[in-house]
Amino acid sequence: MDSIYLIVNKQTGEIKERVISLKKAFELAKGNLIIWEV
Repeated sequence: MDSIYLIVNKQTGEIKERVISLKKAFELAKGNLIIWEV
């Protein structure tokens, strides 16, 4: 079963994106967002 990573805005808590690749998650986050594995 693959993990799903949620990319979340640090300030608002808003979910910005859901991705299945950790590499893609880090590319999208760029330090402004946090990544949660679910």
